[in-house]
Amino acid sequence: MSGDTHSAENLVNHALEFREQGRFDDALQSLRAALEQDPDHVQATGELAITLGQMGRLPSALEVLGQAISRHKNNSWLLTNRAIAHGLAGKFDAAIADFDRAVELSPNDPILIASRADTKRVMGKLEEAAADFTTALRLDASMIGVLVGRGDIFREIGDYDMAIADFDAVISRDPGNPEAYACRGEVYRIQERWEEAVEDFTRALSISPEYDSALMSRGIAYRQAGRREEALQDFTQLIESFGESSSALAGRGETYRQQGQYQAALADFHRAIELDPEDASACAGRGETYRRMYEYEAALKDFDRAIGIDGRDSWILARRAETYRQLDRCDEALDDFNRAIELDPEDTWAISGRGETYRQMGRFLDATADLERAGSR
Repeated sequence: MSGDTHSAENLVNHALEFREQGRFDDALQSLRAALEQDPDHVQATGELAITLGQMGRLPSALEVLGQAISRHKNNSWLLTNRAIAHGLAGKFDAAIADFDRAVELSPNDPILIASRADTKRVMGKLEEAAADFTTALRLDASMIGVLVGRGDIFREIGDYDMAIADFDAVISRDPGNPEAYACRGEVYRIQERWEEAVEDFTRALSISPEYDSALMSRGIAYRQAGRREEALQDFTQLIESFGESSSALAGRGETYRQQGQYQAALADFHRAIELDPEDASACAGRGETYRRMYEYEAALKDFDRAIGIDGRDSWILARRAETYRQLDRCDEALDDFNRAIELDPEDTWAISGRGETYRQMGRFLDATADLERAGSR
């Protein structure tokens, strides 16, 4: 080993220490000095790109990696780092292309395959992501984080038994893992197994009291179980402990709305929308509050805004439809109910609302069919 290479390696090690301490400029200086000593030092090049990425300088990181890969075309580590940088820049197709090439070069690297799975998940390629996680686990069954990630993908695609099996496996091996309890609790919540959901969220919080998303989820579970006072306590604790957020305020606002405390609900929804004007659920929640207060024009304005943000939410479409119906604007109501039912064919509230709209229009056979369909579910 030459003296220059040895010196370069020392400089890289110093750079890693600087970066660990948050001294990014010193890390950059040390890495650039290493590359002056040895321009082909692969680790120095990769760590330079990583440091630039951590500083938010993604274009510079990608430029460094591009130059390095042009010299070291078959280096899977450099390709992996460029894939990650592409992903952070939102260039997911380019990220997958680099991951695919890296996996060809290092087919038995479980961390690499799991990283590709993470990118596929962000892209919405859930089945492919689950397959990659499974491959990674086959190579290294000890990867608890990957097992949690696969379970969460199973939850997203609606395979709840498989999701629970993965979370159970994590908990059996690592009973102090708060994320596994919170993720399993979320599956139970979706399945309307409220008590089990609350128990898991509470367990996650007992392990990690600062787990704000578990507190949020428990508040939602309490509300859905009809335990609104406990829900209010959780949402209020969330706001007081972690600061105002649109999701926490909207969650509490929805709880107030369901209690009939409309002014308190409006106050929370107003503040949530101030914090995040693109929060469709907050806009819709305020719209539903106005509808319950018979302020239909204000309700429509909020529903229109919410649908402009998220046009595929059947709940919002059905509530705007009901507002149209109450204004005797039946054709518009029918259009929205049809869209809502197309998105969620099991939505009995929307089916019943469409039946009422048909009856209001004098289409009694259609009305009877929908009302019977809603009543039979």
